[in-house]
Amino acid sequence: MQAIDYLYPWHEKSLEQLAASRSRPGHAWLLEGPEGCDPEPLASAFAALVLCEAVAGGSMACGQCSSCRWLASGSHPDYRRVQPSALALVEIEEGEDEPQRKSSTKPSEVIKIEQIRALSDFLSVGTHRGGWRIVQIDPAHRLTAESANALLKTLEEPIPQTLFLLASDQAQALPATIRSRCLQFRVPLPTPDALVSWLGAKLGIDRPEAERVVRLAGGRPSQALIYADKAQAATHRSVMELLASLPDTEVAKVADQLQAVAPVQWVPLLAAWVEDLQRVAMRLEPRRFPEASGRLRDLVARLSPWDLSGFSQWLARERPLLRHPLNARLFAERILDRYSEVIVKKG
Repeated sequence: MQAIDYLYPWHEKSLEQLAASRSRPGHAWLLEGPEGCDPEPLASAFAALVLCEAVAGGSMACGQCSSCRWLASGSHPDYRRVQPSALALVEIEEGEDEPQRKSSTKPSEVIKIEQIRALSDFLSVGTHRGGWRIVQIDPAHRLTAESANALLKTLEEPIPQTLFLLASDQAQALPATIRSRCLQFRVPLPTPDALVSWLGAKLGIDRPEAERVVRLAGGRPSQALIYADKAQAATHRSVMELLASLPDTEVAKVADQLQAVAPVQWVPLLAAWVEDLQRVAMRLEPRRFPEASGRLRDLVARLSPWDLSGFSQWLARERPLLRHPLNARLFAERILDRYSEVIVKKG
């Protein structure tokens, strides 16, 4: 599949802006934006454009030249994509028909230093096609401290005809030294109406359902796709019923049931619930869960807005642990205990 096939329609203008630098793109770009803006497809489209050998003045790769065909098949000699192995494995499973060789090593959720060091051979020789060579790193915020330091050494000494494309919707997590050595490009979120229309057309769901999903996802495209998935919808509903029942339901009982759900699924739902609690505490209408306005008001009457704000900030700091908690059961209980302390239990 060509990289351009992944481009969201609301990113087309951004690609046009990036296309202006196609002939002299510099040595490093950081494509960043608010959480959920999904800059990776835009980075892939820009990479395809820079490598394309037939495009003339346009903002999209032709998709037909040798370079585009190699890129589509994953065999371009002048392109490398660096991702956490867990993400790369998902792409292989979704894109390949042949069975994959199983490994006893658990796929990593971070970009390891070995992956950055492995680029040395690729970067030490001239380009195969006499044009640009591209290293795409995404999500860039998954670089470990060690791998970021290894990358920094390369960025400090630019290599001719070599472009690094970093993409992240959590760029604030990157070291300032990395950000300062990149040209920065802001990737926008779509308007709610644009996202609703796109989601309805893509998945064939009616507008009220698309609006509900977009509202729940906070306007984030990738999250909206997840919440719109019918196979996961029941899980999301049950998780929200559990979270909304706190603190009247014992934390231990809720944690027992949540341990079967990945924290990356249920913690964002809790964060969205807390966001609506904060809105109701300020006498505003809930944005993410309007159907639960009664329960939200009941809970707000039993809490301190200051304590709720403190919990919200604490929960945000816990995000780095979501993908690799040491014990899912204990992790859930720790988060839920902290949340329940904010609300006075009835009875």
